[in-house]
Amino acid sequence: MFEQSPILRWRKYKQQYTLQANQCIDCKKIYYPKIAVCKCGSLNFIEKILCGKGKLLTFTQINVSPRIYANNAPYCIGIIKLDEGPQIISQITDTKLEDLKISMPVKAVFRKYYSFNHEKIINYGIKFIPIDNS
Repeated sequence: MFEQSPILRWRKYKQQYTLQANQCIDCKKIYYPKIAVCKCGSLNFIEKILCGKGKLLTFTQINVSPRIYANNAPYCIGIIKLDEGPQIISQITDTKLEDLKISMPVKAVFRKYYSFNHEKIINYGIKFIPIDNS
């Protein structure tokens, strides 16, 4: 469920607007989103902000979206393997489906997710765009 209270969203800005992960101190594995217990059994983590660059593993186009994203359809989403290792699902923006390719480099950008309450409250966050290698 989307939190529509600006105060509740404000408390989560850091997680929503950065790729905030945690890294196990014992085995060095990086987790995004954060977890409480590592696969190695450790409870010892340090915070790690990920660089926001990676490669596109797979993708698709959403033509019929959830109601809150209806104004964005059609849009592309993909699974991205970040340079530090974690894989995440994210919207791919500023491009068309036919321009996307498996293994293409992508980077995180700050964009509008959706708005509600008659466009008065806008929710922003991280999406990904292709990196131009030309």
